[in-house]
Formats: sequence, C-alpha cells, structure tokens
Amino acid sequence: MCIEPISFFIPLKYPVSELVPSPGSTISALAEAKFYLIKLATHDSQSLFGEIREGYFHLNSLGQIAADEWTRSTQANPSIDAEQPIIQPGALQGIVRMRIPQNGGDYVAATSGKPRLLSSFVAGYKAAVAKRINLLRNCPGQPVWQRSYYERLLTDEMSRQRTRQMLRQPAAS
Repeated sequence: MCIEPISFFIPLKYPVSELVPSPGSTISALAEAKFYLIKLATHDSQSLFGEIREGYFHLNSLGQIAADEWTRSTQANPSIDAEQPIIQPGALQGIVRMRIPQNGGDYVAATSGKPRLLSSFVAGYKAAVAKRINLLRNCPGQPVWQRSYYERLLTDEMSRQRTRQMLRQPAAS
C-alpha cells in the first residue's frame, strides 16, 4: 500500500524566476546558449505534488522531492542552468538554459529531433524523482511521469520574458 504524502504551504504567486547556476559554471565564449521551456506531466495527470486549497497551492512531500531534484539535476550537469520551476499538482514547468559547444557536435538526436543534452537532463531528472517518490511511498516501479515531455525553444529575450510571465500567472480555476 502506498503512503500518503505530507503537505506544505506555498502561495500560487511565485517570485521572479532566477537562473540556478551549476557550481563553477560560466558561459564560455566558445559556447552558444539555448533556452527551452520544459513541461513535464505526472502519469495519468495525477495530482501527486500537492493541491490547491483556498486559492493557494499546498506543496506536499512529493512536490518537495520534485523541486529538490530539479536543483540537484542542474548542479550535476555543468552545461545546464535552470530557472526555479513552477510546480503544479500534476505537472512541472521550467526554463532551462543549455550551453552548446560552438561546433555543435551531435547536438540533436537523429531519432527524436530533440537536443541530446536536454533529453538526457530530462531523463535523469525524471528517473531521480521517480526513484525517490517510489521509495517514500513504498511503491517500487510505479510510474510517476508521463512517457514524454514538451519542450519549446525560446529564441529571444522577449519570448523568454513572455514565458516567464506566463509561468508566474496562477492557472485559472
């Protein structure tokens, strides 16, 4: 039997997003920065991360795991910086900055068309969150996430600012 998560209180209005730099990371003159909006949804759109009560989002212990692992995952990869994610009951959204070597290398995976670095970041993040959540719930092997994820390239500063503003807006009930 799965264990119920513990709830925390977090208001729906989030502070202005800031990049969470990886330790010792600096953008090299030989690297190009690309920004992506990432959206991840829970398996079957379950409200795993908390609930909205009286106009406020109450983050539970599973949501706290999702938030903690977002920071840990960026610290583990020196080519990625991420802004504070927006966590909702059944989803997580955040802006990720990747530093791509100037030569590009094998930047895009041939099969999916998605950037390899971004795909491996998301896969590692999802695996780490699922493992910790399933250990806490005592439900090994239970799916936590939907199979894929949504990503959108944010091509300029204006699109990044609009996306940040959209993420900070509370969802209409």
